[in-house]
Amino acid sequence: MVMKQLTQKHELQNQGGFSDFRLRFFVLGFMSLGLTMVPFIGIIASIIVVLVFAIFTAVKINEFQQSNPKSILLHRQAMDQMYNYGAKAEYYELLLKPYEKDKIKQSMISKTKTTKHIAHANSLNLVLIR
Repeated sequence: MVMKQLTQKHELQNQGGFSDFRLRFFVLGFMSLGLTMVPFIGIIASIIVVLVFAIFTAVKINEFQQSNPKSILLHRQAMDQMYNYGAKAEYYELLLKPYEKDKIKQSMISKTKTTKHIAHANSLNLVLIR
């Protein structure tokens, strides 16, 4: 609609046949506006992408912590140590003992498994024999 309101005052063939200065100022203004807005739009878009990933990660961590009783107990123990100066330390130690027993059992099982290891040769043995 703006283009229809512009009237041609002088027609010069060497300037492309159209010499209205208002049109040139509009084009210059929109180009300048575009050049200044594009970086800000990129920054806003990158912030939105980072926020989406941050929210997704926070939700997954929350789901994991709610479905993992050991994680809940460790979190409560840490909060007790920070804010209550370990008032319920013995209580949380009793609640965490079954998980420590499971950890010890798993370490014993992993020690009893026989694994094949390749003995690394001494650097002197790697010398070429002539």
